[in-house]
This record gives sequence, structure tokens and C-alpha cells, in this order.
Amino acid sequence: MNKKELLEHLKLGIVTVTFKKVSDDTLRKMKCSLSKDYIGIQEQTKATNRKKNDDVVPVWDIDKKAWRSFRMDKIIEVEVDENS
Repeated sequence: MNKKELLEHLKLGIVTVTFKKVSDDTLRKMKCSLSKDYIGIQEQTKATNRKKNDDVVPVWDIDKKAWRSFRMDKIIEVEVDENS
């Protein structure tokens, strides 16, 4: 799956992404989204001064209720939740 397709799924609902963490290459499985249905209104309006990196995908972690990110080249598996 390319980044454009992944972002489209993230905007529509919940996606479970399995990836290797950059820090130590351990596997992490994260339920995440970019849909306004899952991100709190305060979090939607937060401005960020971070420099944009096209290799990194910022997402809302459903379980931790916080912004997280992963690198496209570290993705192992992507599962789209058709029910979200």
C-alpha cells in the first residue's frame, strides 16, 4: 500500500498498522486514524511547528488517545477496519 492509499483509509476510519520502531526495531501494532470521528476537537485544532517529513506518517493512536507517528519504510502490515 502506498502512502496516498494509506492516508485515504486513515481519513475514513480505523487502520491497524504493524511497524518496526525506529529506536530499537521492536514491532509495534497500533490502531490509528485521521478521521475527525476519532480525534478530539481540541486535538484537531492544535497547531504544530514541526518540520514536515514525507517519510513519516503522523496519526491519532486510538488506544493511547495521543498523536503518534511511524515511518513508511518500517511498515510490516496494514489492516483496514471495514467496520469503522
